[in-house]
Amino acid sequence: MLASLAQKQIDNKKIDNKKIDNTQTASSLMDALDSRLDHWLVVDSTRAEDAMELAYTHEKQPELQKLFVNSPFEYLLEQSPVIFRISANSELLNVWQQSAIWRTSGVLFSTPKGTDVLAEGGLIEHLQALMRVKITGKVILFRFYSSKIWQSVACDLSVNDIHTLLGPAVSLSWIDKQQNMQSLSSASQSLSDSETRARSANLIDSSEIWVAPPTPYVLQSSVWTKWI
Repeated sequence: MLASLAQKQIDNKKIDNKKIDNTQTASSLMDALDSRLDHWLVVDSTRAEDAMELAYTHEKQPELQKLFVNSPFEYLLEQSPVIFRISANSELLNVWQQSAIWRTSGVLFSTPKGTDVLAEGGLIEHLQALMRVKITGKVILFRFYSSKIWQSVACDLSVNDIHTLLGPAVSLSWIDKQQNMQSLSSASQSLSDSETRARSANLIDSSEIWVAPPTPYVLQSSVWTKWI
C-alpha cells in the first residue's frame, strides 16, 4: 500500500522526459531553483528527526507548519510531517541532496512568489487533502512526501493526475538515488528549452485560481494500481 511506500524498491526504468524535468546533479541545487518562485520543503520528521531544528537554524523565516494541524490526522500530531519555506541559497538544500534520510523523506513544492499558502484553497490545505486519496474506489493514506514513489510513477501519470497532485503549486521536486533533482510540473512536456521557459513563465505569472476537486482526491492513472 501507499502507506508503506518508503520500504518499496524504486523501479529504475528511464524517466519519460515528456513529463519529467531532470536537472543533472551539481555541487549545489541553488542554480536549479527558480528565483521567481517560493519553495516549500515537506519533510517526514519521524525519519528526519532534525528537520525542525535545521529549518530554524538555516532559515530566517521558515514559516514552519505541521501538516496534521487542523486535519483529520491531528490526533497523530507528533508524527506529522512538517512544511517550511526554504530559500534558493539555503545550506539545507545540500542536506536534502546529500543525506539519504532527507532525500527519501522530503519533497519540494514551488509556488508563485508571494502566494499565501495558508489561504483557503492554498498549498497547506491542498497538501492536507492530498494525504488521503482514492484509487480504484479505495481511500488510502498517501505519503506523498516519500520521494521514493515519484521515480516509479511520474512518467506514467495522466495530465489530470498531474494537475490534481500539484494543486496550486507550479512544480513538485524530489532528489533521486543519484542525487539528481527531478521535477514534475504541468509545463513539463517535450519542448525546446526556450518554449519550456516561456510556458513556465506563463504559469508563474498566471492569475488563474486553483479550484480544488472534491475530497478525497481521485487518482486515475493506471500506474497507481500496483501500490494497492
